[in-house]
Amino acid sequence: MNTKIKIAVIAMMGMSLGTNAQNFTTPISISTSSDAVATFQTNDNKWLYTQWKNSSGQRRAYMGLDGNLTNFTLNLENGTSKFLLNNGSFNIKSSQDAIVTFQTTDDKWLYTNWKNSLGQRKAYMGFDGSLTNFILNLENGANKISFPNGNVGIGTTSPSTKLDVNGNVLFNSFSRGNDNGIFFRENFVNSNKYNLSILTYDHNGSSSDGLSLNAYDGISFSTGSNSRNERVRISQNGYVGIGTTNPKHKLDISTGGGNLKTYTFGLEHTVNTPGGWARAFRLRNEHDNKTAVFGSLNGNAYIAVGFDISEDATGYRNQKFTINRNGNAALKGKFEAKEIKVTTSPTADFVFEENYNLPTLKSIEKHIKEKKHLPEIASAKEMEKNGVNVGNFQIQLLQKIEELTLYTIGQEKKLKSQKSEIEELKKQNSKIEEQEKKIEKLESLVQKLLKNKN
Repeated sequence: MNTKIKIAVIAMMGMSLGTNAQNFTTPISISTSSDAVATFQTNDNKWLYTQWKNSSGQRRAYMGLDGNLTNFTLNLENGTSKFLLNNGSFNIKSSQDAIVTFQTTDDKWLYTNWKNSLGQRKAYMGFDGSLTNFILNLENGANKISFPNGNVGIGTTSPSTKLDVNGNVLFNSFSRGNDNGIFFRENFVNSNKYNLSILTYDHNGSSSDGLSLNAYDGISFSTGSNSRNERVRISQNGYVGIGTTNPKHKLDISTGGGNLKTYTFGLEHTVNTPGGWARAFRLRNEHDNKTAVFGSLNGNAYIAVGFDISEDATGYRNQKFTINRNGNAALKGKFEAKEIKVTTSPTADFVFEENYNLPTLKSIEKHIKEKKHLPEIASAKEMEKNGVNVGNFQIQLLQKIEELTLYTIGQEKKLKSQKSEIEELKKQNSKIEEQEKKIEKLESLVQKLLKNKN
């Protein structure tokens, strides 16, 4: 800048920075090789700002420091402060609150230019042609920041909300430790920072590369077009609901046909429908549609396997194993096990009581000839028709075994008695044989004596 221009600039600034504000009817252009073009300094340590007015002298906006000179404010005349800079390094010194005033004479574009050493404009800041939108614009054809009607637009000249960003937003909080991010809280202090916030957090003890969502009254996730349809809810007590806005358990999933829940002792699936159905849990192969089902009806449980759900959605008509609520169970098919334990009472020990009337073998023989099966045992036809109660059948067989044992014991006693009798007969027979031998000897002697006598 040459000496004459410097003197002119200093003179103009002197007029502007004096006791009375100086109005300029022609644009002010300041050119310098230094980065700091102008410095403004207050003499009374009070309000210090720059104003923008229309042709009627009405203030449309102002930018500067508040009364305590700590907050830098860019303010539109709608009572809303848009930007604050605390402890900034941009200073204007004057005894007046309004340091610099820019006023248009034609109510058209009103802005400040930034140029390089060649006089090329690199950016501008101010109002558009209607004096309604405040714009900070770089010379790349893209409006970066605008303030129409109290809204703030970044990357757009027509923001529809208080803050409208057209592009990406970066919150560089990765290496700054925990609890840095976005806070949705009026009168924010550290004591309420978790009431409503999205923060960085260190979950693994190495770096704050995790995300912490915090809300005092719970967190919800929604989807939908032109409507808010809540899909997931995390309530204040930590319960998680999917498809329900009022979870009652650590995990509460509403499927429309029922609810899948966790509770103190495990996992639970519930419904609230008439007819006794508790629905079914299905395992299905989509290749051939073959399905296995675990279901319940009126408190009875069943398992169905190997069927097509297009023919039987719940598997109720293809039950293979059923357990009724009274404890009875039914299996359609073969059953194989290494060991089965049947507990029932009473047993068949009554057979060994002294007053037990043991059937005679003759009566049993007669029953077998007539009925073709043992007494008190179902016939083959009855077993085929009604099946066999394994517990009762085992006791009946035990009864017959115990009866057979008694028959065997009786037979053994008879055999012992007969053996004794036979031994006695043998002794008697031996004596008879000896006597016969003696008689034969006597007969022989008699015959000899008769011969000698003759």
